[in-house]
Amino acid sequence: MSINLLQIFTQYIGTIPIRVSLTEPQCQEGMEWRTECKEIGATTCTDLRLKPRTVAACADGCFCEGNKVLDQRKDICVEPEFCPCMYKTRLFENGDTRESQCGYCECSRGDWTCYDNECNDTAMDKCHNGQVWSECTQCEKSCTHREIDCLEGETAEDCDEGCACPSDQAWDGHHCVPVEECPCIRNGDKYQVGETVEQHCQKCVCTSNGWDCDEEPCTRTCRTWGDPHYETFDGLRYDFQGDCSYVLVEDNCGSDEASSFKIMVENVPCGAGGVSCTKAIKFIIRGTEIRMVGGAHISVTNSADAAGFSYQLKRVGIYDVIETKVGITLKWDRGTTIYVTLDPRYINNVCGLCGNFNGLARDDFTTPQGELEENPVIFGHSWRASFCELPSPPSNPCDINPSRRQWAEYACSIIKQGIFLPCHSEVEPEKYYADCVMDTCACDRGGDCECLCTAIAAYTQQCSENGVALKWRSDGTCGLQCEDGKEYSECGSSCESACYVEGQEDYGCEETCVEGCFCPPGQVEFEGRCIVRDLCPCYYNGIEIPAGEDFEKGDKCW
Repeated sequence: MSINLLQIFTQYIGTIPIRVSLTEPQCQEGMEWRTECKEIGATTCTDLRLKPRTVAACADGCFCEGNKVLDQRKDICVEPEFCPCMYKTRLFENGDTRESQCGYCECSRGDWTCYDNECNDTAMDKCHNGQVWSECTQCEKSCTHREIDCLEGETAEDCDEGCACPSDQAWDGHHCVPVEECPCIRNGDKYQVGETVEQHCQKCVCTSNGWDCDEEPCTRTCRTWGDPHYETFDGLRYDFQGDCSYVLVEDNCGSDEASSFKIMVENVPCGAGGVSCTKAIKFIIRGTEIRMVGGAHISVTNSADAAGFSYQLKRVGIYDVIETKVGITLKWDRGTTIYVTLDPRYINNVCGLCGNFNGLARDDFTTPQGELEENPVIFGHSWRASFCELPSPPSNPCDINPSRRQWAEYACSIIKQGIFLPCHSEVEPEKYYADCVMDTCACDRGGDCECLCTAIAAYTQQCSENGVALKWRSDGTCGLQCEDGKEYSECGSSCESACYVEGQEDYGCEETCVEGCFCPPGQVEFEGRCIVRDLCPCYYNGIEIPAGEDFEKGDKCW
């Protein structure tokens, strides 16, 4: 128990002797119980700052030993030179300094000692690049934060003195400029007033007041990767380790009308701690079933009542892509990573492990019965497409394989440093790092690098979708070998150019950034290889005419 005797005696002025008897003889370490009959001065660090008046008193109590005083922050006795100083609402350690307009102040023995020069024009001119001395630097506007909730001349307790732009100007990163001349910032790039950028469904114009953005209803993507991790259309992230067949997404939920499409995943055990991985994908739409299995060709089966469903299957970068004319796109990396993208027509009309696409993550754990679950295991199990037992909550694979933890943490730490740093402000890395460590620890049945690289690729794909393309692969880190004249790109077009093929339909490809192997600039793909566009064949009446060859059209030679 610490006693601030100054608080006991503040109502007395002068040197009136008082006798105070305290009956608790237990003192904390560094203090001693004793009777003092003398003038009492500073007994705490706070007293040093307040410079208390002394009073004559006799008191029994706990006192710091010797000349030490009580540091209330830590509730320990310290020498006065270790006491902090207070300025407004902030504490400064002994020896710290703070600027004043014409000098500086230094913290010494719990109080400030100030050294002021003569306040002439030279001494006051300590600010540069258009800044002036301000009593509250927190009031300074910047080109990234033009609206500051701060009153002119504000002297709030948490204000810091220093150099800042005048109230009608803003800091652009290098100097003060009129607010209306501020550039707009996006992904670290500067745009001048009047310039326009487009990303996803958003079109933004740089104005004198910052970005002015129009946002239309947008496509949304559900993704699953690794062992496995899920992110719903509405952005809810969770892990579910069931080893069964599950409905990833289907439409017409809660109605008597049959689903017009359904995408299912088949998960199998693949590592320690009960983790599972996606082995196969089944895409059923209008009587057509497309089955994608790791290590096997894609198979297509049409039922007797198939409605002539039209789709396009193509290879883009590291992904097999199925595009449809009904607003559904499926991407698969031939491993454990799946992306399902839906256009706005499916808003609030889908269900499954991917959630309901209504813009609210909080109700994504809705079961087929319409009940809202809290537990991801029970929610995931409710969407099983075949009989299977309720999976147990997964154990931490790094606890089961402790010998792998150190390597997993080291290998995955690449996400938190170096080349990945430019993405950290756009995509928080910690969750992806944790997923990476979990997957790498669990990957004890071979394919260590595949587990690691899939986890890192999941983060880099999110970075690319947010405008930050990272050239992270190398011969020593998840390298990719390209064939048929193609070259690796960290940000190739999802709508890669190819020679025209007669009868090929337009599926309205949405331009996005994907990594993988692509034809070099100036070349296009034809029959799996890269050629210059001038070598693309022509078509006439269903006949392919090689580039450079003549042919007869009626009585004319072309």
